[in-house]
Amino acid sequence: MEKTNIKEAASVAESIGLLAEKNLEVITTADGNTAIRGEMTLQTGEANFVTYNTYVSKITRAGKENSAYKGLETVMDTYVSIADGGKENATKVYVKGKIQPESYIDKNTGAVVERMKLSSNYFNRPKNTEEEPRANFEAEIYITCIIPEVYTTGDKQGETTGRI
Repeated sequence: MEKTNIKEAASVAESIGLLAEKNLEVITTADGNTAIRGEMTLQTGEANFVTYNTYVSKITRAGKENSAYKGLETVMDTYVSIADGGKENATKVYVKGKIQPESYIDKNTGAVVERMKLSSNYFNRPKNTEEEPRANFEAEIYITCIIPEVYTTGDKQGETTGRI
């Protein structure tokens, strides 16, 4: 039998901005562990906001204390969001995370929702506080099909444009 190795595609989401909202909560998991879950939204431009999801257990699968959990406790206790303290008091945050596909059934409508979400377990104050706000995304993708572009109006409607 031939063995196939599939690797996770590289995807990086990196942002610096003011903490607009922090919606984090401490929960008890089914196995009795403690975890922090929620969302952090950064303002990276006048009208640009980027939201990162997070979920971190206090104890790792190996039974050790999780450093990311301690970091999120610091975020919960000391970081100030625009929503809580105004723009002038908001904490500037640096995040490097992942872009992940997400698919679920909406409880209210029963419709399948498919989207891309950003996630990270580490939220830090940037070393260079003068660094401009930004949101950069980089992803490794796999193309399954290339389709020629066609004219949709005019005399050439239905003909290919020469672009793909």
